[in-house]
Amino acid sequence: MKRKIVVNKTIYACEEHVDMAIDDYVNEFEEAPEVSKEAFKQCRYCQ
Repeated sequence: MKRKIVVNKTIYACEEHVDMAIDDYVNEFEEAPEVSKEAFKQCRYCQ
């Protein structure tokens, strides 16, 4: 029986940094991310 491990893969990014976030996601998880627009959250790259 295979067990599936779920990892929080959420990266919050502003419109200016969304390309950088997608690149980092693909490099880390080796799969395409699901991108959605949400209410304002703190951008990982603006900090």
